[in-house]
Amino acid sequence: MKQKASVPMDELLSVPKAAELAGVDRRTIHRWFRDELIGGELVPFGSREMMRVSRASLEKYLAERADQG
Repeated sequence: MKQKASVPMDELLSVPKAAELAGVDRRTIHRWFRDELIGGELVPFGSREMMRVSRASLEKYLAERADQG
């Protein structure tokens, strides 16, 4: 049986941690996620959903913003 090559998992961040890393408000992270500027996932949490932000997509988006001026 073949084993899959190990691929590093993208770190998923909480909204507060993502906001702290980006230097923005939590609402900005929610807006970027809603507008599909950054990726992540919604995790079921009881009757609600909890957003987890992809660290790689956040860093990529921040780098693109920095390049634009």
